[in-house]
Amino acid sequence: MIKQKRKIVSLLDELLYYALQADPQKVVVTIEDQEGEIRITVEDDGAQRSEEECRQAECILNAPCRNEMKDYYSGLAGEETVGLGRLQVVGMMIDGARVEPGDKGTRLSVWWAQQ
Repeated sequence: MIKQKRKIVSLLDELLYYALQADPQKVVVTIEDQEGEIRITVEDDGAQRSEEECRQAECILNAPCRNEMKDYYSGLAGEETVGLGRLQVVGMMIDGARVEPGDKGTRLSVWWAQQ
């Protein structure tokens, strides 16, 4: 369980960085344990990202990865990288993601199977 908590903290660092780039007044984080799957959702009310920006972020997060490297990439989370490069690290640690523009702001969800 400690390993899962560290992973959640590492991912939150990256996901919050992404959300805060939009200069929101409010950010809501939801962490759910759904029958063997962990899901983190970050919703912000900042500057709305375009459908294209959301699609690019979603593609980066859902890039194919090698499961045996997930622990290695969790050690890179929180390191200084620029732009969407930070999301590449997140993508290596998760099983799937969804990024959607909302009425105001953006909603980003990531999930992975518990180990």
